[in-house]
Amino acid sequence: MARRYLGVELGDRFVESGAEGEENEVFTMRPERWRTVDYTKLPGGF
Repeated sequence: MARRYLGVELGDRFVESGAEGEENEVFTMRPERWRTVDYTKLPGGF
């Protein structure tokens, strides 16, 4: 996840800087609703 948001170099540095023996948590979220907008239907749409 660090690489996704910080890029490869900074993500690796972030992970390496973590303290030994500390616990990490990971959680996954799934949306219950998916809201979208179709801008092509507007006048002058993309």
